[in-house]
Order: sequence, then C-alpha cells, then structure tokens
Amino acid sequence: MGAKKIIKGDIYSCGISRTNDLICWSIDTNTHEINIHNESGPNTIKAKDIAVDDEFVCWIENANRHLKCKTFRDGELIPIPSAAQENVIKVSSAQGVICAIVWLETIII
Repeated sequence: MGAKKIIKGDIYSCGISRTNDLICWSIDTNTHEINIHNESGPNTIKAKDIAVDDEFVCWIENANRHLKCKTFRDGELIPIPSAAQENVIKVSSAQGVICAIVWLETIII
C-alpha cells in the first residue's frame, strides 16, 4: 500500500496512502483501524493533508480543498469557521487547536 504521510498522535495516528486514502488507527493494541467514512457513504476519504490530535483528525479533501474534521470518539464532524472551509492548502493541530492556511485569491485591476 505505501504511505505519503503519517502523523502520530499520543493515542491515534493517521496516514495518507499513495492513492490518497485517509487511514487512521489507535496505538492501543486492542483497537485496530478506525473507520472515518465519507458522509455520502462508506467510501474511502481522499485527502491531500492531515492533522491529528488526541480527540480528532482533520484533513484537506483531495477533490476540492475543503477542510473537514471528525472526532475519533463518535465520528461527528467538527464545525469549521467559514473562512477556513475552502481553498485550504495546509492543516496542522496541537493541544486541541486546529490551524489552516487558506489560499485567498486577490485580483488587482
């Protein structure tokens, strides 16, 4: 399978495969792969970048550069401020805080 990126958290880790699939797992030996599914069904989520914290995973969707975050505990989507929902080029997290770099187009005439 191979990985393009792996982020290790204290409890959970996530990676992006060579085919851009988002895969998450727990470091607890009793828990294996964690299912993070697309809202439209059990399709694999395609991601450009990821950030992992103790409680959640965030990713930039491969197709449209939208930022999405879900909790590990119940799989609920985390609300994202509208300014950081689109054209995201980088995401990171630390101590429960999500940071995103957003591309803003400016046209000067």
